[in-house]
Amino acid sequence: MSTQPDPKKRPEPLGAEFQPSRRDRLRPVELVGGSGIGAVFVGLIVLMTTQQLVLTLVSTGITFIVILMVLALFAMGAKQDAEETADLERQNNPDGEK
Repeated sequence: MSTQPDPKKRPEPLGAEFQPSRRDRLRPVELVGGSGIGAVFVGLIVLMTTQQLVLTLVSTGITFIVILMVLALFAMGAKQDAEETADLERQNNPDGEK
């Protein structure tokens, strides 16, 4: 028995069989957009109450980072297993069509 790979068989590149869905590709945009909206809201509140631009920019930046981290942690914790995915497919296609 030889441990060397077959020279006729070409190795597949890493990740060649997995193609992420459109929703998976747009998830970072959702996270950044959501944290941006929250940060702008907090920034406007701070600007209207204190009228200090530096304090507004600092609070907006801190809020952006905190919300981005919290949303990313929630997204990482909400992974679907195969049973949940199959159940969602049955709910979306009750006739069995794909």
